[in-house]
Amino acid sequence: MRTVTKEWLEEGEDHAFYLIGDSDRRSYYPAIIGLARDKSHVIYSYDKLVECFMKANNWSWEEAMERVDFNVERTLPYYGERAPKILMNKFVHEDNKTYEPIKVK
Repeated sequence: MRTVTKEWLEEGEDHAFYLIGDSDRRSYYPAIIGLARDKSHVIYSYDKLVECFMKANNWSWEEAMERVDFNVERTLPYYGERAPKILMNKFVHEDNKTYEPIKVK
């Protein structure tokens, strides 16, 4: 598993993908589980993303899930090819040919 820094995610020197959130995006970094091998987009875990919304906003599971379902997932197609993807997985397997597992520190 590759470890990337928060600064690398935000600086975009060798990538140009979008991240979920604006000034609060660091609250959602624990939900990032992978990176496309071509560095075109990041992968978030659905369950971990809901947990991040719960923690960041002091919400119940249902409130956070509703936000992810209706306000996050529905907007991603408007960001094009570089939009983040949300998977139902909690991790990316090392042998995955499309995505590289990463951890943000």
